[in-house]
Amino acid sequence: MSAAALTSSIEASDVMIPSALAVLAAAIFGFEGLRRARLRGNTKVLIYPLWTWCLALGFVLLAGLLVWSKYWGSEVQRQESPATVAVFSALFLAAAVVLALYFNGTVWVDAAGVHARPAFRKPRFIAWDAISEVSTKGGNITIVGPPGMRICVAGMMIGVRDLREELASRRPDRLQLVRPQGTTRTERSRSD
Repeated sequence: MSAAALTSSIEASDVMIPSALAVLAAAIFGFEGLRRARLRGNTKVLIYPLWTWCLALGFVLLAGLLVWSKYWGSEVQRQESPATVAVFSALFLAAAVVLALYFNGTVWVDAAGVHARPAFRKPRFIAWDAISEVSTKGGNITIVGPPGMRICVAGMMIGVRDLREELASRRPDRLQLVRPQGTTRTERSRSD
């Protein structure tokens, strides 16, 4: 059976229904992953979502695309200087490495306290009893411990909701919620 005969026998419903189901399943699994931290034993681990790694991979692909277009692209692209192509490819690769390092940072919560392995700093640990302040602003969480010790958790990390619940149950006296700017203005206009 030839490819032309095979493609002419496939109907739109044969492709659309399985594709829609696959997209729906991916959305459900993705949404579930955004809600809860990963459990490793009694430890809750917060990580960055998969799309952040796709962003780093995109920069790697852009770097390769520049090289490909130089040597196998159109005549205009082939006339580009190899040094220019190398510089731009190196910049894309450097951006990919920086993004990969940043998105490799993790935070984990266990019975002892909050641990963090940030991208460009030394690992940090704040025990539950040593937490002096917890502030949330714009979805991000900042945990302040002993002098000079601070753990910042990005709001985009998977499991931030679990961390908020854990902080509220263990240290409700230290939790300070910062309201978004729009909420404060709305409340002021209602009170006037």
